[in-house]
Amino acid sequence: MIVAAWANLAIERPHLTLEEMRRFLDEEP
Repeated sequence: MIVAAWANLAIERPHLTLEEMRRFLDEEP
């Protein structure tokens, strides 16, 4: 699930910028 993956990424990299989050979501199928 995309939300779960995004949450895990946010926990692992709390310093993520909004741009990086968008890039991650755009890479999801």
